[in-house]
Amino acid sequence: MKFVSIVLTAVLALGSSPAIAQEDSSRCETAEQCLNLGLQAYFTTPRAVTSARDFFQQAVNIEEDFSLALYNLGVAEYELGNYEAAVDAFYRAVYRGDERWGETINKLNAMYNLGVAWVRIEDLRQAEQIFDQVVKLSNGEHRQAVEYLEWVRSQLEEQEN
Repeated sequence: MKFVSIVLTAVLALGSSPAIAQEDSSRCETAEQCLNLGLQAYFTTPRAVTSARDFFQQAVNIEEDFSLALYNLGVAEYELGNYEAAVDAFYRAVYRGDERWGETINKLNAMYNLGVAWVRIEDLRQAEQIFDQVVKLSNGEHRQAVEYLEWVRSQLEEQEN
């Protein structure tokens, strides 16, 4: 079972380092600037996920319904082990977001990751509902969601017996 951690890369400025991203935080005036700085931090080696999360949060603080920033905030929180915060960010991206997604990221990705985050916090009923929605919206073509849905249902059945 995979967690989709695809992040929009087309907006990255090449050659930035975590130190540069840290210095640029004071110049983060728009949600898009904060998103871009977060992506720069996310893709540095070693990845500065905490710094990226902070930039994504700044973007959301500026534009609370910015779907792509909320999605990336969820990815960062998930990678940091903050699964409840990831659920919150993915939920907001899916159900309250402004539908501004990237070229490779869409609502279905966010929904799938929401389901995975629900699994991580062991709320299998919520995960089942989300994976069921992803499977229906993808006409059964989202193979990972189909596999997760089957697994979640088998776990729920075991719990009932």
